[in-house]
Amino acid sequence: MKAVWFLIAACAACGHGTGGGRGELEEVRGAASGADLPVGQAVFTWKVGSSESEGTIHAKLPDGLQLDGTYKQVTDTHWTESYGPYWEAWTASDWGVPGAWYTGPQLSFVTDYADKALAKLTGSDGTRMRCVFALKNPPRGLAGGADGECQLSTDEKIIGAVIY
Repeated sequence: MKAVWFLIAACAACGHGTGGGRGELEEVRGAASGADLPVGQAVFTWKVGSSESEGTIHAKLPDGLQLDGTYKQVTDTHWTESYGPYWEAWTASDWGVPGAWYTGPQLSFVTDYADKALAKLTGSDGTRMRCVFALKNPPRGLAGGADGECQLSTDEKIIGAVIY
């Protein structure tokens, strides 16, 4: 009987370390030219790293471009150096439309993005992508599900991203 409970517990843990997601890739056309242009579906896969609050993430775009990177859940109420790469991606002004996603101080960055997972990815062609996901169940990280959006350095965006 103990072996059965062990197998049940082991299988329950299997689904918490990896997952997927999807979202609609759109070409940003700007306010002057009208609505954004749908391009197709982007597909995500992710894997938990050394803790539930961080790991790796992969995206495949409709044109076949694949991007790889990391994600981190903002969980602390104070700044840590581990937020540095995400801070740099969010405050960078060289992303085209609309530019920087965040322009405030570091301490507010942590507060503003608490209970969210931030991701930064890069493609083999140098294309960059940054994502923010609102966690549905923060103690479980991405395994608890999330909704969000992403922006590519090519001025495209992924809307309605769902992580599961």
